[in-house]
Amino acid sequence: MDDKLTDDQLLKNIREQITLLQGDFVNHFDSFEQTMRSRLLRLFEEWKQVNLRRIVDLADAAYEMFHQERLVPACTLTRSVFETVGIQYYVNKKIIEHTIKPDPESIHKLLISAVFGRKDMDWSDKPIQILTAIDHMNKEFEGARSEFDRLCEYAHPNLYGGYGTYVRTNETTLETDFGNNPMNIEMGPWGLVSLHLILLIAAEVKNRLNAFVPQFTDMVNKHAPIDYYKRS
Repeated sequence: MDDKLTDDQLLKNIREQITLLQGDFVNHFDSFEQTMRSRLLRLFEEWKQVNLRRIVDLADAAYEMFHQERLVPACTLTRSVFETVGIQYYVNKKIIEHTIKPDPESIHKLLISAVFGRKDMDWSDKPIQILTAIDHMNKEFEGARSEFDRLCEYAHPNLYGGYGTYVRTNETTLETDFGNNPMNIEMGPWGLVSLHLILLIAAEVKNRLNAFVPQFTDMVNKHAPIDYYKRS
C-alpha cells in the first residue's frame, strides 16, 4: 500500500509516473482541412495534449514542493492535479457515451467547454464544473472526492493550511516554533500519497483515451456533419 512507502520511495515513483506521462507529449500538429469532422478530431487531440501537459506541469511543481517539505504549496498543487484529472475523466466518460449514441454535436459542445470555457467574465462557453467532474471520478475511484476535499483545506488559511503546518508548540512550556514543517512530519500521509494515486488515475484515463481514438474517429467520420462551422 502507498501509505507504507517512505517519502523517498513515493518521490521516486512519482518522478517515474511524470516521466511516463511526458512520453505522450506531442510538440506539433500539421495544418488540416477545415471541415467539421477534421475540426472535431483536431479539437479532441488538442484537448488531450493541453490536459496532459497541465497534469505534468502541476505534478512536477508539486513534486518539487514535497521534496522541499513545503506542504501547503505541495498540497494546493496536488489539488489542482485532482481537478485536471477529474475533468480528464469526465470528458472521457462523456465522449464514450456520445460516441455510442452517436452524437458528435454534443461532443463538440463538450470539448468547446473543456478547451475554451471561462467564468471570469461574460463568456458564451462555460467551463465544466470541477465538483461535478470529481464526483463522476469518485464513482469509480472511491475516495477521490474526500481526498480532494482534504487537499482543499491546504488552499485556505484554515488549520491544515496554516497553524497545523507552520507551527510547533511545546504543550508543557507553551514555547512556539515556526517554520516550514517544524514538526518534521512525513509527507506521505499528508499529501504525497495523494499525488501518487492521482497520477496513477491520470495514466489510466490517458490510456483509455488513447485506446478509444479509433472508435471515436470512426464515429466522427461516419456521423459528424462534413461542413465546418465556426465556434459561436
